[in-house]
Amino acid sequence: MALADNKSSFLPPAVIRKMANDLSFLPTWIAEPGDIVIVDSVERAEIFRDSIYNKVKKKVGEGVCFASFKEPFKNVCSRLSIDVDNAELAPWGWDGYIKRKFEKWGVPQSMLPTDEKLEGIRNLSSRRTAVQMLPQIVDAIGRDFCVGESFVITSLEEFFPLAERYEGVMMKMPWSSSGKGLNYCYSTNITEKVKGWVNNVIEKQGCCIVEPLYNKFGDYALEFKVSEGKVSFLGYSKFDTANQGTYQGNVLMTDKEIEDYMCYILGVDVDKIRTVRKVVEENVRNLIAPYYNGVLGVDMMIVRDYEKGDFLHPCVEVNLRNNMGILAHELKSRWITNAERFDIHYNNFIPNDKELEYIPLVPEHDKSKYTARVYLQDKNWFDNVIFG
Repeated sequence: MALADNKSSFLPPAVIRKMANDLSFLPTWIAEPGDIVIVDSVERAEIFRDSIYNKVKKKVGEGVCFASFKEPFKNVCSRLSIDVDNAELAPWGWDGYIKRKFEKWGVPQSMLPTDEKLEGIRNLSSRRTAVQMLPQIVDAIGRDFCVGESFVITSLEEFFPLAERYEGVMMKMPWSSSGKGLNYCYSTNITEKVKGWVNNVIEKQGCCIVEPLYNKFGDYALEFKVSEGKVSFLGYSKFDTANQGTYQGNVLMTDKEIEDYMCYILGVDVDKIRTVRKVVEENVRNLIAPYYNGVLGVDMMIVRDYEKGDFLHPCVEVNLRNNMGILAHELKSRWITNAERFDIHYNNFIPNDKELEYIPLVPEHDKSKYTARVYLQDKNWFDNVIFG
């Protein structure tokens, strides 16, 4: 949202700020000893970390310290013996709002990205990056296995031929929060409301992304880390979205399970999936790594054509920030190996099936509105998914 707004006066809606506070413990699950995690309440975070051992049987957040924006930065540095000359900030994702928040906290400019660097990150975070990467990836792998087309338009006149070429099209804002900023229409129903939506996006953000409307059969992602021009593969993730693209949660599977599942659905051997991974990694190295340090995810999806079969769309979106897929991968591989699913819930949602066993990932208290949980599985769950 901050990237889309791109104004110095931007302030996230109260509901988003509440979600950030309620879920502020989550980065602890991917932190390393010596890291400092900024949380809403240091006391609550420390109590929760101690209590979670009884459920996980592992020392989550061992060697990790907690801080809060409520405590002046210089006091945090003194209390935790932080050497600012050798410390690095790693927020969930960089934008102007986050930078201003750190400035207000008292963080020196030497630890913050320049405005020029932030603008570069903003440009790379546009959905236009996926538009640029997609044809290179599809052509390198082959259109007998991959599908995917995406177009950048700057006028409504460019929209009509695309909308009429395909049975249905998905329209996307160049910048929006995850799973937001999407719309769709069918060639037989290009309404005034649709035209107004496209025009408004172009007027506010300079362009609009238009893609064929695919029959999606599953969401996946490749997770990477970029450091000083080098790219390393972190793992796969499998996630669920609603019809409009809103994130719903992650299915927790090992990398091998996800590879096996994709091979089963697509009817290929694992070398094909790993070729996709290598080609995507090469594009990240060429197009993103020279200008960005940090983690990122490349979303993919399996597309089902009832006449031609199943295909892989290898680059739906590129997310230049931490994401739930990276968190889900860490949860499964590092902490809770028998977990089935990771979900974010509103209003401390209690599942209808009260027999479901879960582990909370953040402190849950009477004032929290959002919570994160993992749900546990039967050991034969994966075999049942594939072979039923």
